Amino acid sequence: MMNVDAVILGLIPGTVVGIIGFFLVKTLKDIEGKINRNEVATGNNEKKLESVEEKLTEKIDNVGKELSEHKELVQRDFITKQEHARTYGEISKKLDKIQDYLMQLVKERR
Repeated sequence: MMNVDAVILGLIPGTVVGIIGFFLVKTLKDIEGKINRNEVATGNNEKKLESVEEKLTEKIDNVGKELSEHKELVQRDFITKQEHARTYGEISKKLDKIQDYLMQLVKERR
């Protein structure tokens, strides 16, 4: 019986080491598979990011062009504060002249 006990005692550590080794190899293969899938996904994400960057750059350029067009329209179609004040002053002077002329006509009729 001693020989059987010695054999069993010798097999137990070997079996335990074998089981641990099996699970370590399986775990390492799973991790390696996940790493490979992540590398593929990362490559796809980089392509997607480049595509998004190109689209955003194009949109930013379009917005810049539209802004330039609107700036030109504003400069062409609207007046500045100084131009408004100058024009208002000119109109006010002309109205004053008209008022003076009308007042002179009223005085002459009396």
